[in-house]
Order: sequence, then C-alpha cells, then structure tokens
Amino acid sequence: MKILEIISDTKKKKESLKKRESVRGIIFLGNKIPLIMQSLWAGYKLPGGGVKNGESQKETLEREFLEETGISVTDSCYIGSIEEVQEEGVYELSHCYLGAGKRDSNFHIPEFDGVEQMLDSEIIYVNLNSAIHLLASSRPTVPRGHFIIKRDLRFLKEAENVLKEKVYDSKV
Repeated sequence: MKILEIISDTKKKKESLKKRESVRGIIFLGNKIPLIMQSLWAGYKLPGGGVKNGESQKETLEREFLEETGISVTDSCYIGSIEEVQEEGVYELSHCYLGAGKRDSNFHIPEFDGVEQMLDSEIIYVNLNSAIHLLASSRPTVPRGHFIIKRDLRFLKEAENVLKEKVYDSKV
C-alpha cells in the first residue's frame, strides 16, 4: 500500500477511532472524468464510497461507479491511499484507482445515498486539468468538505503524475 498523505485535524490516535475503508476512482470516459458536484456544501468530489463487508477494493470501485455514474470500469490500477484522522471520531483509509470505463446502457439515474441526495449531488464531466482547478478553487462550507477536497485533490494530482510518467498500464 502506498500512502500518499495523512490528513488530520486531531491529536486522537487512529487506533481509538471508528474505522472506515473507502475507494475513489479517476475513471476516464474518453478524455473526461466524472466528478460529483455537491451544491449544498459548495464542493466537488470523486465518485466512490465505502467498502462493503467481503468486497474487494476493485469490486467497490466497480459497484460505486456503476451506481453513481453509470460507467462500467473496464481498466483500472491502484495509484495510492490517503489516511484521514478526523476530530469527529473517524479514521478513514481511502484508496484511489486510475482507469477507463464505458457507459452502461442500462443506466438511467444516479443511485446516490441519502447524504448525497441531501447535499443536492449532480454528476459533471470534465478533463483532468479542469477537475484539479475546480477542486483547488472550491471553498467548502462544511468542515468535512475540507477533508474531501484535500483528499481528492491529492488523488487527482497523483493521477496527473502517473499519466505524465506514462507509468499507467491498462493491463495492470
């Protein structure tokens, strides 16, 4: 596992916190990637979500992308993880994958969870540079938004580095 960054707003030890594991994706559909725009907290985030019991990271990535964006992941490779130690009592380990996908013909509307619905979520498609700019210029109105922006911006920049180095191999 490659830890890209540890984000913390507390001195609490991660061992004493509620643990959550999640997977995010930077999955290209042509030359664009989907972002979830959450207008109620004025921010953007990468599609993804929590790993269910017995589910692999790649299975989580594929399930979350299909539910939230209607994209079937066709290729992906792991690019890194971020640890979040949150004052609210949560330790989250987020993993990120870079890859490609295609539209699922059976997809009609996003299946956002209750929180995502409450936050007035919407999918937008942008190129990688625009995604980095949108997240870098976001000014979230809720504390959790700062974690999300910092985490996903770090993942986007890692994807940019991987693509520049031409290390990404869709066969991985």
